[in-house]
Amino acid sequence: DGDMQILDVGATQYILSDGAFVAAHDSVEIKARLNSSIGGAFFGNTGGFLVMETSGQGQVVVAGCGTLFELEVEPNKEVVIDNGHVVCWDSRLNYNLSVSTSQSSGLLGNLMNSVMSGEGMVLRFSGKGKVIICSRNRQNFLAWLQSKLGPSRSGQ
Repeated sequence: DGDMQILDVGATQYILSDGAFVAAHDSVEIKARLNSSIGGAFFGNTGGFLVMETSGQGQVVVAGCGTLFELEVEPNKEVVIDNGHVVCWDSRLNYNLSVSTSQSSGLLGNLMNSVMSGEGMVLRFSGKGKVIICSRNRQNFLAWLQSKLGPSRSGQ
């Protein structure tokens, strides 16, 4: 159960997260790129962080679980998104993958488990451009959005 979106590639190129790519014009080239480190820490046997990069001119179709939304990243305002929700982003944006520090349990064991399962990984974007995210699952997403946009309570 997922949404698809058509991106115009040319003036803007995109970086697609693994699994987001559906189809492209043959005038568009899609190259895989592996980032094997996160914030200086090596991924180990997870194989690294795979992204696809577009080049050329034409259209690309991307998909994500649930509903797709566009977020605008503005200069001087970093956006942090759970790795599992990111579909693709403007290749001009700066991005890095890191382990979410919002998990209150700072135990190494938990951290390693979360890294290996891909949970607790976040992408940090800065610069100017758009990021396309997916809801994965409407209920969870609304709760997540609420937690991000709701009044900030201490101890959360």
